[in-house]
Amino acid sequence: MSEIHDALFRIQKAAPSLRKDARNPHFGNTYITLDAVMDAVKPLLHAEGILIMQLPAAAGPEPALTTVLYHTESETYVSGTMPMVLDRQGPQAVGSAITYYRRYSILSMLGLVADEDDDAESAHSTTDQKDPGAVASGGSIPSSARF
Repeated sequence: MSEIHDALFRIQKAAPSLRKDARNPHFGNTYITLDAVMDAVKPLLHAEGILIMQLPAAAGPEPALTTVLYHTESETYVSGTMPMVLDRQGPQAVGSAITYYRRYSILSMLGLVADEDDDAESAHSTTDQKDPGAVASGGSIPSSARF
């Protein structure tokens, strides 16, 4: 299986800096589109003999996206399935979620970065709630913390 890992390492080393090419009108943040991600990574993947497949799937009762990187020469692959959280229902919402998760899945699997890291801020409530068990940067973990 090391052939696919060696190929992925070469891809990661050769990957260009990814430029954010779109603006989210609701939040005002910039991000990279799926088209830009694929335009940047597909030639590198193909040069190493790696096929990318991203398939809608299920993780239990929830919709999910499975990404497969298949190395044609060694016939080995790496894959990951990411559950999709849908804010809304309906075909447009599902299509939008698939595009979003395709973008982040491939960036994650290849170890690439394009978007500003908001430290998952957008996944949390917008109210200013302090976590009494939170650790400040460079601090220590409270002895009462559970993992």
